[in-house]
Amino acid sequence: MACEYELEAWVESLLSFNNIGRVIIPVGTLMRKFVVCFLLLSLLTLSALLAVPGAPPALQSTKTDRQPTGQYSPANWTTNRITNPGFEDWTSPTNAEEWSETTSGETDIWYAEAPEPVKSGTRSIGFSAKSSPTGNVIVNYVSASSSLQSNMGKLNLTFDWYSDQIQNNGSDTFFVGVGVYDVTGPHLITYYLNGTSQGAANHSYAAYFDLGGPVQTWNRFSRNLTADYEAVAEFPSLTPAAYIFFLRFILYSFPDTPQVNQAYLDNVVLENDTTTWINSTVHDGGFETGESWEFNLGTENSYISRSTTAHSGSSSCNITAQSSLHISQASLSIFPYTRITALNPGNISFWWCLDYENLAQNSYASLDIGFYNGTGYQNLNYYFCSGGGTFGITNSSTGLYLHVEELNTSGSWVYFHRDIWAEAGAYFGVDELYISSVYFRVLNVENLSGDSRITFLLDDVEQISGAVNGAGFEDQQAVDSRVRGWGSAYAAYDRLRVTDTAYAGSKAANLTLPTSGTVSVSQNLRSRPIRGSRNTSLDLAWRLDDFSVTSNDYARIYVYFGNYKYLYYYFGLRSGELPDNTSSSGYFNVTGVNTLGTWHLLHRNLSSDYAAVFGTRPNTTLTYLYLSARTYGADRLVLLIDDLYLYDTDDTPPINPWLLLFPVFVAVIVIIVVVLVVLFVVIVWQRGRKR
Repeated sequence: MACEYELEAWVESLLSFNNIGRVIIPVGTLMRKFVVCFLLLSLLTLSALLAVPGAPPALQSTKTDRQPTGQYSPANWTTNRITNPGFEDWTSPTNAEEWSETTSGETDIWYAEAPEPVKSGTRSIGFSAKSSPTGNVIVNYVSASSSLQSNMGKLNLTFDWYSDQIQNNGSDTFFVGVGVYDVTGPHLITYYLNGTSQGAANHSYAAYFDLGGPVQTWNRFSRNLTADYEAVAEFPSLTPAAYIFFLRFILYSFPDTPQVNQAYLDNVVLENDTTTWINSTVHDGGFETGESWEFNLGTENSYISRSTTAHSGSSSCNITAQSSLHISQASLSIFPYTRITALNPGNISFWWCLDYENLAQNSYASLDIGFYNGTGYQNLNYYFCSGGGTFGITNSSTGLYLHVEELNTSGSWVYFHRDIWAEAGAYFGVDELYISSVYFRVLNVENLSGDSRITFLLDDVEQISGAVNGAGFEDQQAVDSRVRGWGSAYAAYDRLRVTDTAYAGSKAANLTLPTSGTVSVSQNLRSRPIRGSRNTSLDLAWRLDDFSVTSNDYARIYVYFGNYKYLYYYFGLRSGELPDNTSSSGYFNVTGVNTLGTWHLLHRNLSSDYAAVFGTRPNTTLTYLYLSARTYGADRLVLLIDDLYLYDTDDTPPINPWLLLFPVFVAVIVIIVVVLVVLFVVIVWQRGRKR
């Protein structure tokens, strides 16, 4: 109460008539001081807030001050080489976009007896095939022993065949393949009995004959194989060393076939004027005894489909193989084409969940990673379940077989993460490997004790390695060797070679054209997404050491997008005269174009450049990266490339988290001012009432 009284007395003295003249100036001075203090306090508070360290600003599209180290500079130089890794994108519930699916259908082969169609004797051979509803059928076939080695002198083949039903004549087929081996190598003659070759062209190692015949009746095949071979203009001439090395009958069923295809075969005869290789008594061409013929095992349905039981996101991939009488198998594959080394180890990870019933011996679920090392192929296999609970596969010089610690674990999600290089590179004793394929396989073998099933769920697959093969070129081979990781067959064109004239580190790439010519080498970017708010940047160091500029010479790097558009960046071009942009191509001169003997750093925001040329931000994929050059006449060109990176950035600087408190600070100050003003007015009003 004392404080209240003192405040009222102070206000009363200020407002008294006798003091009014004296207080006008003090009140004005007081208010000015209050406002100045308030503004200073606000400014200091805001400055302090802005000074609080936040996340560093992201790399901007105009920056060129990156300092390569000769190793891998950008923190995000790696990427996931697996597209559609979480299986969120499906063309249909059974087609997982970038992945390839192969599944087994209902196929069988058997000795048929009456009342089934039999041409003569008591037995024929029956074939049946119905494709899996979620993929291609694994082909059903029967073949003669490969040890026939019948010579090609006036060789005749006859047999009887019967098609009970062929559902889709456009793709489903029943045919016989004849393998001929000569000094020039193998050659295949294919005779289509039902269905057609669909216009396949003859060439030096394969020829096609479309014959055809009515269904549900016996047809007679009779051909002189020697005459047919010689009638194929694309085949090389036969020599006396030529011989038949296989005879194979195959029934195909494709995914759009709703019902079972079925066919029968009888009375096979293979002979010439002096020798019989197959008839009713030799190799049992009448199938009465079942000798000397090789059958493939029948198969049952397997499935690859979208599942809503996911580790993350809305879906995963379900690979299921089930069996009651025959093998059931499925494979899901993708082809990263990634070069891995000690500097770029290529880790692979994913989540998996297993469920099985009545697991038969030799059944399994596995990951098979295929490699190419420049001269041959190797495989690294990981097993997640193995029939019988044992694991006894033997390693070899081309295959390394491992199993996870959680072998045969079922009913829960398990994380898989392995350093591919640490396991495969050391075992195979090489200094580089190319990941050519990634296969997830499920094989379910017939279980005599009852039906069996394996279900393998897969999600969030990552194969992390450099977005481009070779980045800093430090893990390349010796100086003057071909640069690895570019071009066809995993190696660059001969003109792209390792050099020790580097921008940073000890190695770079040298592209030399000593005289007129054109060279283009590429990298498959595996349909890398480029869309949304993220920006994809291209960085490299480049140097022209020799460039005889004529009207047609150039040196450039360019990217190809999944929507058939291009962006070209020129290091060397006559007087910098760029072509005009088009609806599909954009052209840029880089800073320093046509300059000789100097290293330059190039940084391009591909997303911004795309928008500048085509009017919209990209919503597509990056498919290929090309390095190319051309010279005419006696012109010469030497281009050096180092520290080549492709990575994602965000051009929007992150918000300082302390700035989020600024509106709160302003609100508090406003409330304090309002309270003081209201208090002042109330006291003045009360004093006026007392008077």
